[in-house]
Amino acid sequence: MWFTSYGQNCNGFELKSAVSNTCLDHQTGSIEITIENGYGNYSIQWDDGEISRDRYNLKEGKYNVLVTDVRGCTATGSFQIKSNVGLKSSISVITTVGNSEIVLTIVGNEIPESVTWISGSGVLNVQGTRLKNAATGNYNVIILDKYHCSTILETEVNQ
Repeated sequence: MWFTSYGQNCNGFELKSAVSNTCLDHQTGSIEITIENGYGNYSIQWDDGEISRDRYNLKEGKYNVLVTDVRGCTATGSFQIKSNVGLKSSISVITTVGNSEIVLTIVGNEIPESVTWISGSGVLNVQGTRLKNAATGNYNVIILDKYHCSTILETEVNQ
């Protein structure tokens, strides 16, 4: 991101921001800007026609803004919303005589924010990446990464 300020007696007129990226194939990105050292009401113009200060539900892409104060001072900003791909993972069922175990494998060094196991009876009280003594039925695992992007895996246990 970058910021530029223009105009006479406009020293210090600037934008500060907080940018959140989006999840792959979603529109969850955001840009929140703070306007500093300007005067009066502001005219805000984004390159896609929006006029609000903060932006939400954004998809991956570049966003530019022009802010003008009552003195005619302008500040511009350019922001890049990136797409996080989520955690690469797989699920497998290991069956031995009379016992099934579901194993979740997460590729790479990323540690998930949370892992939620779900069966036909609801959310299970399971910690970690293994579900031991799995009964016959369908199971889902929801993996949430540090960007709050989710990956959902499904499997079935047949004993």
